[in-house]
Amino acid sequence: MTLFSVPVGAGQGVTTINDINLELLEAYRCYLYCYRKPCDITPLDLSTQRMRLMAVTGVLKRMRFCDITQSDFFSKLPLPLVLRKQPPVILAYQEIKLIFN
Repeated sequence: MTLFSVPVGAGQGVTTINDINLELLEAYRCYLYCYRKPCDITPLDLSTQRMRLMAVTGVLKRMRFCDITQSDFFSKLPLPLVLRKQPPVILAYQEIKLIFN
């Protein structure tokens, strides 16, 4: 939760779980989108952004399940869409034979 509480929640007056709302989660999503890794100044991959958002929404879902919070606003947060990578092209036996001959 460090990545969630420090950049977004620190200046927003968030002190309890009930202070978290959809606007705050959207601000965190925008923060992750604009964040640059310090080692090479590249943006976070979409899969990393999705994983970090899923960690936060997973905690909120669990709190909702345990009746700690009453709202399920986090279900409306759109997660980044991560496209599947295409599998590598596998050569047929005849094509391999042509290469080595």
